[in-house]
Amino acid sequence: MFSSLELVFFFKQLHHLISSGISLYPAIELIYLDIGSNKLKKPLQLILSALREGESLSNILHSKLNVDLFITNVIKVGENNGELGQALNKACQYLEQKISLKNKIILALSYPAILFTFGIIIVTIVVRTVIPKYLEIFQSYEIELPTPTRILLKVYELFTSYWWNIPLVMIVTGLIVYLLFKKDIKMFLSKTSFSIPIYGTFKYYITLMNFLSNLGSLHNSGISIVKSLQLSIATTNNAFFKHQLTGVIQKIIEGEKLSIALWNTRFFPAIVIKMIMVGEETAKLDKMLLQLTDYLNSELEIELQRFIVLIAPVCMVFIGLFVIFIALALLLPTFNIVKVLHIN
Repeated sequence: MFSSLELVFFFKQLHHLISSGISLYPAIELIYLDIGSNKLKKPLQLILSALREGESLSNILHSKLNVDLFITNVIKVGENNGELGQALNKACQYLEQKISLKNKIILALSYPAILFTFGIIIVTIVVRTVIPKYLEIFQSYEIELPTPTRILLKVYELFTSYWWNIPLVMIVTGLIVYLLFKKDIKMFLSKTSFSIPIYGTFKYYITLMNFLSNLGSLHNSGISIVKSLQLSIATTNNAFFKHQLTGVIQKIIEGEKLSIALWNTRFFPAIVIKMIMVGEETAKLDKMLLQLTDYLNSELEIELQRFIVLIAPVCMVFIGLFVIFIALALLLPTFNIVKVLHIN
């Protein structure tokens, strides 16, 4: 019921009020009275009503508002430790980091998305308006069509006569595969997603960042490393990554160091493992995990900038090649027609 931005706003307001010495219920009531948006008033009403019935804020957020498990656990720890204001601030920082990361990725992908959309529009215009006119001209003359033109006409025929079969076959095939091999397919796709050029790199860094950030924040809040691992793994969306971590908790319980257990998964880069080792040796594991998050965030930013720099010329090359292909497909037979007319 809360969007990420709305949740940030709510947590910030609540953090400031609680830090000022106002207790939880009056603080939320003040936010409710001050807020102008009816959309935000509804979840706040629900929170106030549940608080009156004796429920905790963390439980309300998790069970009634479907807030991220990581956030609700951080708040729960804050409630138990009497440091709710600090917990709200941590939750706010976590959300702001996620929003910032999401915005960076959207920004990086917006340029190729615009070009792709532009390309689709151009193809549609060419297929619907230009090709039919040229097709009539080509058919009225007995000339051998060059290869680019034949390819273009085949594409035109496919899109005009059988276009509806393509999405239908894809949907039916996808549905059958999903129903028959749901678990295996999910695992396969999760694993394969890390191998996709560019996207896989982003996915890898984001997965590591989320996991280490959650683990560090929870452990920093006073939760044991085992419990922090359980919660961090539970909030992981990637099935393959979650599978890789299944044995880590048991290894930790048996006395193995976190760094060794994570290294044995063969998923974490050496520098991450090394920094975790340093954190273990200096008894500052929670802080080191949070530093790792900052490090991975900076690495991701570098990759995003590199992607933005590289994608522009690549897109321009593809657009240029497409334009050249269309031009050749339409102009080459036109030249042949001119030759025929000249001979006649």
